[in-house]
Amino acid sequence: MQRMRRMFRKGRFYTRAAYRLRLFQALCLPFLLLPLIGLAQSRTITPAAEQEMRLGTDAMHQGNPDEASRHFAEVTRLSPQFAGGHFNLGLAREQQGKYEESISAFHSALKLNPGLRGAHMFLGIAYYRLNDYPHALEAIQREVKVSPHDPKAFMWEGIIELGMDKSELAAESLDQAAKLAPQDIDILYHRGRAHLLVSKDSYDEMYKVDPNSFRVHEVLAQAYAESGRSMDAVAEYQAAIKLAPDEPGLYLKLGDVYLELTQLEKAEDAYASEVHRDPHNMTALYSLGSVRVQRAHYEEAVPLLREVLASIPENTGAHYYLAIAYTNLGQNIPAEEQFKQAIASSPRSELAQQSYYQLSRLYRSMQRMDDFRTAIAQFQQLKEERDSEKSRKLEERMKAHKEAGKDSAEK
Repeated sequence: MQRMRRMFRKGRFYTRAAYRLRLFQALCLPFLLLPLIGLAQSRTITPAAEQEMRLGTDAMHQGNPDEASRHFAEVTRLSPQFAGGHFNLGLAREQQGKYEESISAFHSALKLNPGLRGAHMFLGIAYYRLNDYPHALEAIQREVKVSPHDPKAFMWEGIIELGMDKSELAAESLDQAAKLAPQDIDILYHRGRAHLLVSKDSYDEMYKVDPNSFRVHEVLAQAYAESGRSMDAVAEYQAAIKLAPDEPGLYLKLGDVYLELTQLEKAEDAYASEVHRDPHNMTALYSLGSVRVQRAHYEEAVPLLREVLASIPENTGAHYYLAIAYTNLGQNIPAEEQFKQAIASSPRSELAQQSYYQLSRLYRSMQRMDDFRTAIAQFQQLKEERDSEKSRKLEERMKAHKEAGKDSAEK
């Protein structure tokens, strides 16, 4: 179990200054605009203070919090009853890393305007930076009440709860944040981290209850498999099977690791053991059938794959591997039908692309040259589309990596 603990021990959040700066800038800059709304109609701000507010806001957008702080401090001097000036000063001080001063500014803003949106949240963030988690959580929870539909408020509630080692509460807060903003990368990152820690806590408790349980070996095997340590995963699955030889799913997972290692004979044996113990497990039947096709055991594969398709007619892989088996058994018409079914069930997939290619070979062997040309043209078209999509995603990853490197350089 100590090995599992080492695998899950990743450290606290916000260890990189560049990431903190990027996240804070993304969060605070939209709020800078709020106090400017209706400035001309406000009775609490003078024209001179209004000008200082605009200069300070411009400086913040340009990434110059030192200059912004000077302008916002002047706003609070010229118009001390204007909550927006204190609020923006708090934002600037926080970005400077002057958290005690930012806390004072946010308290001043909230005294003047208790419902000022964002003030409780940034107050909580400042307390968090000082490792004052109780005050941080209190402030953030007030923000949640003020802005119950703000995903960032729930995100920071979860982050602070993680800092307090309250992983289950953090997971709930971050789940709510993800519901409100399902595409937010920062929220998804912290949500995943929270659930990982909840899992770790569960594994620790499991180890305390029974360190010799097969479940301990099973979860270790899963962790090793996910981290690319396949041979360690094999050893742990074998240990789990030794303790619970009739437990459903263990042989299936062991077979998956062997398949990843391209040890097809061992994968076939593991899948066969799973089917023997759980003959109605469609995943096990499909895995055994497909690996038997890959090992050229075509006659043995056919009944397995047909049973899968009788239960799950839309299984693209089962259609594809059954077609390969029929092709190699000389049953061209059933093979053609199965390739077409594979394409119909998932027309833009990689298996559809391979089905077009295999169909072209089948048609050529049958001297159906018009069908051959159509199939090979469809294969080429789908290949070009998929290659283009892969190139686009690669460019996006490279761009993201470049931006991450730029952030690290600014750290």
